[in-house]
Amino acid sequence: MGMLGPSRLPGWRGAARIIRLSLALDLALLFSGCHSELWPGTEQVSPGVIDDIRSLGTIVAEESSEITWDGLTTITNVFVVDVNGSAATPSLNRAMDLLEEYGWESTHDRRPTSVAMLSSRLDASIYMEGFDDDAVSSPIGLAAKTADLAKKAQAKNSAERFLVIEASPYDVE
Repeated sequence: MGMLGPSRLPGWRGAARIIRLSLALDLALLFSGCHSELWPGTEQVSPGVIDDIRSLGTIVAEESSEITWDGLTTITNVFVVDVNGSAATPSLNRAMDLLEEYGWESTHDRRPTSVAMLSSRLDASIYMEGFDDDAVSSPIGLAAKTADLAKKAQAKNSAERFLVIEASPYDVE
């Protein structure tokens, strides 16, 4: 009697099928979105968001920053805007009213200090924080880079009241 080969062993074909399916599943996961670093991407706000922010008043300073995570680079824009309000809170209220006219909706209203807004039309969100001279010299809640930008803008323009507006291509909370 001859030796039995793997193809003649009982259950071998079922095991081979399971191995092939497992290998196919592993390859599908490898080439799917589970490993986005294989296909890097960039997301940023649309020009319409920038236009809406620019329409609020005088841009006295702006910058952008990039954060890369799992192959996706997200670009966030930060603006220091003089909305011509008499103080930080009236500037924040005025900016919020104008943005609501453009279809933005408030998602987190923490006035008198800050407001987060979302635009489903532009698929973006903004975070606005009003502050005056005291807040610029002691920026509680502001990122160090943003506070530095606001201080430079304040020194350059002699304006006493500003809004810091951060625009992101995702929901800010």
